[in-house]
Amino acid sequence: MENVVQISAENYTAILELAYKAAILQDALFANAALGYKEKSLIFGANTDLDTVAKYLFPDKYAEKIAELKAAKEDDEQ
Repeated sequence: MENVVQISAENYTAILELAYKAAILQDALFANAALGYKEKSLIFGANTDLDTVAKYLFPDKYAEKIAELKAAKEDDEQ
């Protein structure tokens, strides 16, 4: 058999999960995009659903980042 690749069900599931996450992020990111200065770039507004998307798709990374930012803020306040 030529051009055939075999992967485990676990790897296949991981690939599908990543593709799903990428599609959701793409939709959330570009749904709120606006034209930037001189209409040569995009601006991604702060009032988007990206917070909710990130919290749902990447809960561990989301929690880590919140802890990191809180620690940095506390260090700055001291």
